[in-house]
Amino acid sequence: MKKNGLLMLLIGLMLVGCGSSGDDTEQGLAEPDPTQVPPKSTPAVPTPTPVPCLFAFTSGTEEVQNIYVMDGSGGAARPLNTHDGMDGYISWSPDGTQFVFDSRRGDQWNIYIMDVNGSNETQLTFTEKASRHPSFSPEGNQIVFSQSGEDEKAHLFIMDTNGGNQRQLTFGEANDYDPVWSPVSSQIVYISDANWAKGLFDIFSIDASGGDQIQLTNSPTFDWNCGWMPDGSKIYFRSNSSLVAMDLDGSNQETLFEQEIFFPSWSPDASQIAFDLEEDDGTNHIYIMDADGSNMQVFTTLEGSQWSGVWSPVCP
Repeated sequence: MKKNGLLMLLIGLMLVGCGSSGDDTEQGLAEPDPTQVPPKSTPAVPTPTPVPCLFAFTSGTEEVQNIYVMDGSGGAARPLNTHDGMDGYISWSPDGTQFVFDSRRGDQWNIYIMDVNGSNETQLTFTEKASRHPSFSPEGNQIVFSQSGEDEKAHLFIMDTNGGNQRQLTFGEANDYDPVWSPVSSQIVYISDANWAKGLFDIFSIDASGGDQIQLTNSPTFDWNCGWMPDGSKIYFRSNSSLVAMDLDGSNQETLFEQEIFFPSWSPDASQIAFDLEEDDGTNHIYIMDADGSNMQVFTTLEGSQWSGVWSPVCP
């Protein structure tokens, strides 16, 4: 009996040992690894609404002009605002969602801003002195414009896009007009009568932070309608009936072509130029041509006249 009891005890111990040995994974008893984090699903990122490629301009009569837009490749135009005043120069925001423009409503010109669909039109300057020719900074957070100062001379001013923090940029005895901010830097070009003794305007530049006003042209002709090539590598301007390009310091001036055009503006890819041209009947229309001066064709065909056309910078 004692032997049988001892034998049974040994068999029991062996069975217990066998039950606790072996591969725990195969038995389904493995503990979860705390370092193994199950992957999380990534939420879908909404696709942004593309900004359309548009061409903006003013249209109307010599007394009433409003802003219109059409597709950047041409087509039907639609008005963005309607009033009895006169809208003038247009400058697009770098992202193509807004533009600033000068408008005379009543007795004086002031600066306005508006979304590309015509909504949220907001007056930015409130002055009895003319505020003209606004231009966006490359970051889209500031605007340069010309306005008469305390000395009754026209000078350049800078403000935020909500009209705040206005500060005077140019000083002196000269009248400074038509500033255009570089699309890639802090340099601003403009026209000035600093050498009015010869009865002509020249092209000048100044940094947006202030400092010296640098004369870029000194020709015996009338230099105006200045602006920038889309990549900011060259400055262009009209010199009498010629369209001229030059380096940023005024050197290497090159006549692009001879044509009596007004307010030239390059397409974003620099392949075409839009400009104003007076017709034989006295009306004004916007034409486009290739950058080498070829393939000229009418671009706007509304009744009345059209002026100051400019492409959105987001056009491919």
